[in-house]
Amino acid sequence: MLVDAEMFLCIVVQVMRKMDAPRPTVSHRVCIKAFGRDMWELYDLIKLYIKSSLEYHPPRTSNFSSLEMTARFETVNPYENIMLESPSPSEDQGAGSFRVEVRAMRKLYIGAVMYLQPGNFLMGVTMQARRNLSNIPVQLVDTPVVELKAVNLVNQVLSPLNQTFISHLSFMGYPAHTQASSDNNTENITWVRKCGVGTLENTILMWDLSACTVESQEGGQDTIICECQGQGLFGQLMVPTHVTQVRRASSFVIR
Repeated sequence: MLVDAEMFLCIVVQVMRKMDAPRPTVSHRVCIKAFGRDMWELYDLIKLYIKSSLEYHPPRTSNFSSLEMTARFETVNPYENIMLESPSPSEDQGAGSFRVEVRAMRKLYIGAVMYLQPGNFLMGVTMQARRNLSNIPVQLVDTPVVELKAVNLVNQVLSPLNQTFISHLSFMGYPAHTQASSDNNTENITWVRKCGVGTLENTILMWDLSACTVESQEGGQDTIICECQGQGLFGQLMVPTHVTQVRRASSFVIR
């Protein structure tokens, strides 16, 4: 028997909070590395639960919300939409808000989990994006990310799921902050906002930028709306497009 989503996620959140407690006897570097690895294992556990929940019959409708995450599991009929929003921002959280609107082309059972503090499970993880057969460094904007999964309830052999639902990700009021990285060894970088879907490959979180297109940017680039296809972990990234000078190397352009 499948555990209720609200109960399961409540237990996971309590574990996250205990793991987030300071460990004064452990060095900062070791603590970050171990904490990030353990958090990622919890993230994998949540993904496994989403998959099990979607395959459970009959499908259940559930909602969950905490300071760490908000989730929704629901059956969606053809050309219907479901909405998942981050809680109203407080003074501590800043002014930003995040909304995901999913539109189904067939009858689907959709599971969506929005991580409001993704820096926890991405701590210590190297991030790159694949472009033109090469890998480029990227930075995750300090905004929520969302895991989307779906099951075709009519006929699972029809149409790949990537073609049966699309998502609109709206990041509103989040200023983009990029920090110079010693790993990049670059100066005068031009950065642009993109959305993508991330997959962990060994110790690198690889982002596929082709899964999403930017529909609009407003408010001095503090607001961005992306249209994304299919399943996976979706987030907002800062991507380098041009490098005018590189330390200890010749100049080059990233396109």
